Amino acid sequence: MKRVPIPTSECAAAECPSCSRFLGTARVCPYCGADARGRLPLSIVRWVAVGLATIGLALLYVAALRHPIPTVRIRAVTPTMNYAVIAIEGRVKYRPYAARDSNGVNYASIVLDDGTGTIAVFAGRSVAGRWAESESWPQRGDRVSAVGAVSLSAQGRLRLRLNSERQIRLVAGNEGATGERPAEEDPDREHP
Repeated sequence: MKRVPIPTSECAAAECPSCSRFLGTARVCPYCGADARGRLPLSIVRWVAVGLATIGLALLYVAALRHPIPTVRIRAVTPTMNYAVIAIEGRVKYRPYAARDSNGVNYASIVLDDGTGTIAVFAGRSVAGRWAESESWPQRGDRVSAVGAVSLSAQGRLRLRLNSERQIRLVAGNEGATGERPAEEDPDREHP
C-alpha cells in the first residue's frame, strides 16, 4: 500500500507544539504533557451545532404558528397537496353521515360545495363522536368553514380529514333545514 504524504499545514494542527509528535484529537500531549492550545475541541463544535439546530427549529416552529392557514377553493385542491393543511369554506351539499356501531360513532362526514366543486370532509373514530354531538354538527344547506389535512383515498378521491372537532365551525345556518334526506339524493349513493 502506497502512503500518501499529508501536507505539512494539516500535520502542524495535529502535532504537539513542544515535541512535534502526533496528537490527533487530544488537547494535552500524551508524550510530554504540553497543552495544545489554539485548537478548537470537537466537543465544543458539536455542542454549538446542536445549539444552533435547536434554535433554528424553535424559530421555524414560531414562524409556522404565525403563518395563517390558507383558504383554498375546492377546484384548486390537487393530489399533489396530499397531507397539506388547508381551510375550505362552503355549503353542506348532502345530509351529514355518521356511521355508528356498538362503540359509538366511528366515522362522520359531510360533503362541502363552494361553487367550484365538492369535497368530502371526514373524521375518524377519535374525533367523529365528539363532532357528531357538538354544536358544530352541520345540516344540509349550512355554510361551514373547515380546516384539515388533504387526504387522497385509495379510490383516488380527494378528502379533507379533520383532526379535531374544533376544526369545523358553522359560518351561517340554513333556516328551515330539517336534516332530512333531500328528495333528489339517491338513497343508495355511496357516501364518501
